[in-house]
Amino acid sequence: TSGLGENTPSQILIIPLVYNDDVFGAIELASFTDIDKYKIEFIEKVSTGIASTISAVKVNINTAVLLEETKAKSEQMAAQDEEVKQTLEIMQTNQDNLSESLDKLTATFNAVKHVANIIEYDLQGRIIAVSENYLHLLNKEKEDIIGKYQGSLSIEPQDIVKFNTFWQHLRRGVTRTNITKYETEEKKYEIKSFFSPVKNKEGVTYKIISIDQITKLK
Repeated sequence: TSGLGENTPSQILIIPLVYNDDVFGAIELASFTDIDKYKIEFIEKVSTGIASTISAVKVNINTAVLLEETKAKSEQMAAQDEEVKQTLEIMQTNQDNLSESLDKLTATFNAVKHVANIIEYDLQGRIIAVSENYLHLLNKEKEDIIGKYQGSLSIEPQDIVKFNTFWQHLRRGVTRTNITKYETEEKKYEIKSFFSPVKNKEGVTYKIISIDQITKLK
């Protein structure tokens, strides 16, 4: 019997839709008379064309889906590229602003060094730099100061235990103050020093700066 109607046909012809060894479906024909051989051969040839068309349509659909996915991915990548570009521009702007701030800070610090009494120390307490104004006030040359330990210019005796404890605190990042007395051939001074650890970007102390307040004693 056939699914095409209630009457019983005398012949049923079922032709598979085959293209490149792939089956895409089948054609069912019912006839109340004998189906001639040439008609069968014609339908077989037509079925190949139909299967080829169906195959091409499926390929086109798959291609369209892939193109849509590729387009979506391209748009997503373009959006990400734009986001990365904007992020890089922001980072560049921040870096430019930071460089400008550092330049201003360096210029400010250099200006301060000309008028303030500043000494820089390594982590062992040795002097590595001193401002020109300070040298003039102490009546010393740079080579007389560089390499000496903190407190070595004081007229008071140095307590090695207190010195070590003092610098342990500074190396750990703790600010400290200290008062010493210094004497030239003509004058006597009291020096109050404010010690501040200087840290790198990892937060590790790599040198110490002291800004000194000098008071001339009577």
